[in-house]
Amino acid sequence: MNAEIVRPRAADPAYLRFTAPDADVMKTFPEDFGLIVQSAETDVGEPILFSRGTDLAPYVHIVERGEPRFAGLVSLMSSREDLVALADMEGASSLQPLTAPGGGEIEHFTDGDLFSSAVPTDLQRVESLLAIHWGARAALHRCG
Repeated sequence: MNAEIVRPRAADPAYLRFTAPDADVMKTFPEDFGLIVQSAETDVGEPILFSRGTDLAPYVHIVERGEPRFAGLVSLMSSREDLVALADMEGASSLQPLTAPGGGEIEHFTDGDLFSSAVPTDLQRVESLLAIHWGARAALHRCG
């Protein structure tokens, strides 16, 4: 009998990670795109910016202190089993609790020069900030 090979599956992109030397300067970038920026601190007191849209995701963009670069795409995994299966991949860390808004667990791994991560399906959703509902279409007014 052959052992079944488990192939972890990502369900959706969760958020983008960037690093920048000055988080305050980088704060204007997501605001220019209409994101709502919340400042926080890492476990060691470093500033970190979490930016969210109007949907249910607790954040879609993160900026941490570091050299200016794209630090990776974080994927929402299909299940916890898929997340645990990532531990067998080359360059994977151990499964850790996610202390960012929304909670959950995270598995970090490196893919070449790109740092990537994956979070499981238990990332908590937040209340939508969307003020316009599709059922209220008659109330919309276009300016052009």
